[in-house]
Amino acid sequence: MKTKFVLTPEVRRFAYTSLGVRLRATDHDIIDATAKAVARGQLSRSKLAALCGTKEDEMPKTKPSKLFASAAKGSSKRYSPERPLAKHAKTGKPVSYGGKAVKDLSELQLAKMGAFARFMILRTGAPLRPLDDHERGLVSELLETDTFHSGLADQEENFKLVSGQRVKALLNDSTSGGVYSTPYWFDEAFITYPLLHSELFPAVDVRDMPLSNRIESFSVNNVAVGWGTSEGTAITPFSTTGLVTEITASVFPCQVAVECGRDWLNDSPVQVGQALVEIVGQRLLAELDKMIAIGDGVTQPQGLTNATGFTAINSDNGVFGPPTVSDAEGLIFGVPLQYRRHTEWNPSYVMNDTTFRRFRAIPVGPADERRVFGMDEQTYKLLDYPVRISADMPNAKVAFAALKKFRLWRRAGFEIRWADLGQTLMLKNTALLVVRGRFAGKLLDGAAMAMGVDFQA
Repeated sequence: MKTKFVLTPEVRRFAYTSLGVRLRATDHDIIDATAKAVARGQLSRSKLAALCGTKEDEMPKTKPSKLFASAAKGSSKRYSPERPLAKHAKTGKPVSYGGKAVKDLSELQLAKMGAFARFMILRTGAPLRPLDDHERGLVSELLETDTFHSGLADQEENFKLVSGQRVKALLNDSTSGGVYSTPYWFDEAFITYPLLHSELFPAVDVRDMPLSNRIESFSVNNVAVGWGTSEGTAITPFSTTGLVTEITASVFPCQVAVECGRDWLNDSPVQVGQALVEIVGQRLLAELDKMIAIGDGVTQPQGLTNATGFTAINSDNGVFGPPTVSDAEGLIFGVPLQYRRHTEWNPSYVMNDTTFRRFRAIPVGPADERRVFGMDEQTYKLLDYPVRISADMPNAKVAFAALKKFRLWRRAGFEIRWADLGQTLMLKNTALLVVRGRFAGKLLDGAAMAMGVDFQA
């Protein structure tokens, strides 16, 4: 009997490395890219069969787009697999990131997340109602059709993608218990929420970091060009000393701990999944924005206020204020023109809401109460540039930065653990959810930011 294929880690790797599919592509994107590769002869049917762990003669004789089995079957039939376009909570407009539209989680993904969360906490011995047939079906399909992070202790194995069937064996292992193994799209689920609600996180350069606990990268500086050399005069060669600059950054763990009621955990899987995304996402939203703004570089990634090499700007009136239009201009022109391009580097002001109010309160004149920056104060703009609010920025500091020059490395693979033991949790009838991720970050070029260091306190 000829059976359709399911997405295996090998198919995913081929799509990432040979078909140009982005690392966090959806299953639909990977299937579509693979089917097109088969249709145009870039991927042979025999090679596809090998990637899927079967034989070519077992491949169904159908068009490429129908080669893969649908993930929506069994218990998942009642849920929609469609991922709606995400809308920003602040503006209500569709969100794009990296030039592509951002999609929210599907109803099916939320159901799988909720069922898997209940499955994992039941394995700790928590006195919850057992999984019903429907929830068991969701977990079974999750293990059959989805890809997981291996979560193995060996660093070189930490980003390895494995099939759910191997994870099933880990989950049945009383030693490891598979506690570090999570579905691949869990990472995207928790990050999507900050993307839709944050001020700073969507504007910076986010990179996935599959291995290691330290960043070791590089940047290449511009070469020199000489003019007017007379004939017979030796050309001064350009020295490559310092041409390549090392970029280093340490990776820091970030933990989110949430206490959950057992009654809530007995709810439907969709409700549990939705709530997990929101409560974990809200904490990540707050912490990632805070780290980008004021991270100390010692226990967390280095934020903007602790960066080095930036242009320091002194305000006209100092800490006794108020700010002036000249202050706002000075911050802009403290950054070179190439970094002030709107569409390329995300140049933005970064300040707290109090400082923004002080700027927008500047009147047209002593006898004219109209505001010099306009009366549309909820647009959060100054001099045609967006203002991004960080509640953790001190009043005295205001930044104007090309935020795409702040790079945030995200260690792939969140660790999710549950605990329900201990007198406090048992008496309160609650369980503890701990989500642990790892991040690194820093401003790559100090010239990309001007920092006001003595604004009104």
